[in-house]
Amino acid sequence: MIGTLLKEIDRRSKPLGLTDITLAKKAGLGRDAVRDIRRGHSANPSHAVLAALAKALGCTVADLTGENRHTPIRTPDSITIFEVRTFATAGPGGDGDIEIARDQAVGEFTFPAAGFRQRFGAAPDGVFIDEVRGDSQEPTLFPGQPVMVDTRDRRPSPPGMFLCWDGIGMVLKRIELVPNSQPPKVLLKSDNPRYETYERSLDEVHIYGRVIGVWARM
Repeated sequence: MIGTLLKEIDRRSKPLGLTDITLAKKAGLGRDAVRDIRRGHSANPSHAVLAALAKALGCTVADLTGENRHTPIRTPDSITIFEVRTFATAGPGGDGDIEIARDQAVGEFTFPAAGFRQRFGAAPDGVFIDEVRGDSQEPTLFPGQPVMVDTRDRRPSPPGMFLCWDGIGMVLKRIELVPNSQPPKVLLKSDNPRYETYERSLDEVHIYGRVIGVWARM
C-alpha cells in the first residue's frame, strides 16, 4: 500500500504546489508526517492520518490507497480524468469483463475545471476515458480514438452511443428502446453500414455508460 500511497500523494500534491512539509501542514499533521511515510518510519499510517491527507488533497482515502483509481484529480484550475482499458469493441466480440482493465489507469487527460459539467453534461466523478477498437462506428468513431464515458448515465432514453456488454462482448453501440416492447427491448446500431442492427432484451444488455465526448482524428 505504501508504494501506491506515495505515488498518489506525489501525483495529487504536485498540481497543488504542495511539498511534503506544506502538505503535512495543510492536513494538520506534524511537519514530518509525510516524510516519515516516505522514509519508512511510518509503514502503516493510521486511518486518521490518511483521512487528513486525503482531505488536504481533495480526494478520498480509497483514492490514496489505490482502492479507487479513477476519481478525478482536482485543482482550482483543472480536472484530470483517467484513461482505462475496458476492452470496449466497436465491432463484434470483446472480452466482456470490464474489471479486467479498470484495476489501473493507463493514461490521463486534463481539462479546465471551469465549465466541465456545462461542456460535457456530466459530473467528472462519474467519467472515465476509453479507447475505441473496431470499425463498426466509422465514420463517427475510429479505432484508437479516445472516448469519454459517463457511468452515471446508463439509461438509453434518450437514445445515444453507449459502452455496453451485449451478451457476447464489450461494444460501443447506438442504443434505443423499442417502443411499447414488453418486456423492454433495445436496438443496437452501428454507424458503419456494413454492420447490421440487432435486437436484445434490455435485461440482456449491461450498459456501463453513455459516450459524451470524442476526440476526432486530424
